[in-house]
Amino acid sequence: MSNHNMSSSDRNRRKRSLFTRYGCHCYHCDNCFPIQQLTLDHLTPRSRGGSNALSNLRLACSSYNNRRGAALI
Repeated sequence: MSNHNMSSSDRNRRKRSLFTRYGCHCYHCDNCFPIQQLTLDHLTPRSRGGSNALSNLRLACSSYNNRRGAALI
C-alpha cells in the first residue's frame, strides 16, 4: 500500500471513518480484526492512478493487503 501525500493523522482519520462505516472486517477475507491490525487498502492502487479518497479505500488485514500488491480489484 502506498500512502503518498497522506500524513499519519490523515491516515488515522480515514481508518476510523472506514471502521465506522464498514466495521472490523477485512475487505478481502471478511475476518474481524482490531482497528490497529487493519491497513488502508486502495481499490485502485496509487501506482495505477488511484487516489487517497475514501471512495478508493477499504480496510484490509496486512496479510491480504501485502499479498494483493498493486493488483486491481
